[in-house]
Amino acid sequence: MFAFAGLGERWRDPDSEVVETGTILYTTPNPVVVHDRMPVILRAEDCNLRLDPGVTDAARAADSLKPFDAWLKKKYPVGLRVNRAENDDPECARAVPIAGTAPKLF
Repeated sequence: MFAFAGLGERWRDPDSEVVETGTILYTTPNPVVVHDRMPVILRAEDCNLRLDPGVTDAARAADSLKPFDAWLKKKYPVGLRVNRAENDDPECARAVPIAGTAPKLF
C-alpha cells in the first residue's frame, strides 16, 4: 500500500453549488520511472504530516515531496489492460512476460 501526496479544496461556484476538487502532486522521477515526472509517493512516516491541517511549517511539508526511494520500488511489465478506465481490477497489476523473451532458467 502507498499514498500519493495531493491537494484538495472545497469552494462554491457562481450558482452557490459546493464543488470539491483535488489534484495529485508530481515530482522529478526516480531511476525506476520511465517518464519525465512521477506522482509524489509518500513515505509512511509522512502520511500523517500531509493530512494534518495544523502543520504550517512549509519547509517541513515540502521535505515530504521528494522522489520516492527507487530501491523501495519494483518495476515489471504489465498488460494492455492498464490506462483504460473500464479496466479497474487486480488484473491490471499482474506482471506479464515481455513479448519475444524466453523464461530464464538460471
